[in-house]
Amino acid sequence: MAEPLSFAREAAQRAESAWDPARIELALAATHRGIARGRRRRRIATSLAAAVMVALGLGALWSMRDRLGQRDEATVLTQATDRSESSAAGWTIVVGASQIAAVLEGTDVRALPDDGTRAGLELLAGMIEVDAHGLYVLAGGRRLDIDEARFRLTLLPRGFELHVLAGTVDFGGRSLTAGTTFVFDPDAAPAATAPTPALVPPAADVVPAPTRRTAKPGAAAKPLWRTLVQSREWTKAYDEMKRADPSTVRSSVDALMAAADAARFGGHPEEAPSYLREVLDDHRRHAMAPLAAFTLGRVYLEQLGEPSKAAAAFADAQDLAPTGALAADALAREVEALAKAGKTELAQQRARLYLERHPDGRRVAAVRRHAGL
Repeated sequence: MAEPLSFAREAAQRAESAWDPARIELALAATHRGIARGRRRRRIATSLAAAVMVALGLGALWSMRDRLGQRDEATVLTQATDRSESSAAGWTIVVGASQIAAVLEGTDVRALPDDGTRAGLELLAGMIEVDAHGLYVLAGGRRLDIDEARFRLTLLPRGFELHVLAGTVDFGGRSLTAGTTFVFDPDAAPAATAPTPALVPPAADVVPAPTRRTAKPGAAAKPLWRTLVQSREWTKAYDEMKRADPSTVRSSVDALMAAADAARFGGHPEEAPSYLREVLDDHRRHAMAPLAAFTLGRVYLEQLGEPSKAAAAFADAQDLAPTGALAADALAREVEALAKAGKTELAQQRARLYLERHPDGRRVAAVRRHAGL
């Protein structure tokens, strides 16, 4: 590589005839200093350009990270809104060996007694997605029997819609397989199924098929108000319940839960807590006690506007079944209730507990938002 200053020396040599040696040396020294300054400027400019490029690159990365983070958060919030932020949607419960998840806002269910071969569930409103293992489901007063299947079930104003995702669902003498979407309209097919009389008394125009079990001699008929609850005629059920023998309301845990449903859906939610509290006070070891506490929390929070009492009820649901199917959702709803009651510090404490126990939980975004974390 040529000497960097050779061009200067050549220029000086060309001027030698006109300049004396001292003048040439001074010119070379000045040229050295000028070139050195130019090199420093170029190094500084290069360094500044590199720094600018790095800064721009980092800025782009941070911007991309923020956008991705915002998108992820928006996704979480959308999922929470779709499944968790409604009055009921977002909860998941276990009935027997089956898992039931709410899909739509306003979804509501109630557990039913085991019939000896399957656990039971009734869809009262909305849509559920079910991973069923030995389950029967009542929808619109009709019974579905499932050994092993995954499906979505939507309650319609008249009847229901069933979409089978996997396995087989038995209904009215037919087997509905994966990929099947079936809409049941009782007006179009009044005799499509024969529900078990012990659980769902048939309508007057439906003739039940023979069942394997017969009623015990002397067994009392189910009171009319219970029949109306099962057919979701809430106002009539409530009115009939108030006229009925009070002993029929408090004859069992199932009756108390039905009475609470008649009150809360029949336009008298202020009466529901007394029935639910009786379950908690007198039948605390019963399997349905956690559900009673959770339902009590919902009534206080969603219908009566008493978030402090709701928080206590959701905490009770956790105490009754710390590792149960409702525990995570009860803790999340407790955070929401505490926040709405203005108990911010306690809401944040409970929120941190939720995030510690359920870092990937479905209600993480909602818990953070309610607690302001």
